[in-house]
Amino acid sequence: MSDRPLTEREHEILSFLLTAPGIPDVDILRQQAAVATGVGCECGCATVGLNVDPSAAPQASPDIRRDLVETTTDDIARVHRAQPLRFFGDDGETVDPQRTPTARDLDGYIGLILWTTGDGWLDSIEMQLVGNFERPATFPPTEVFAAPAVSGEPRAWNPYTDDP
Repeated sequence: MSDRPLTEREHEILSFLLTAPGIPDVDILRQQAAVATGVGCECGCATVGLNVDPSAAPQASPDIRRDLVETTTDDIARVHRAQPLRFFGDDGETVDPQRTPTARDLDGYIGLILWTTGDGWLDSIEMQLVGNFERPATFPPTEVFAAPAVSGEPRAWNPYTDDP
């Protein structure tokens, strides 16, 4: 897939993710976001790769974490009202466009992660999901998501204090 301008919704989501408190070099990342172009995901979902022309915006700190910002929603009913989802049928594999969602269909979550390249450049907005619905081709609107937050520090699992 080739580079293209970001859609209005992609710009909206990127700007929303960059409102998370405590993002290092946030002003530089906002300058990058203003000139970023996108590459759609090969599977057709909303995930978008971000490309920034180094001559058009400054580089952020090379120490910036890769999984920079995240947000989620588990209110699938609200997502469905804002942007209709396509649910799988009773076989769990075939999309049934006429399906009225059940409580089971509305159980799940959609998460977004803003990634950097690991050397100071925006890299992608990844959509993750769990649920009985097809991956949306566009991001749901920002109002369905929790406030974005800087991703937590990775740490090793401790067998003495952490549940398995």
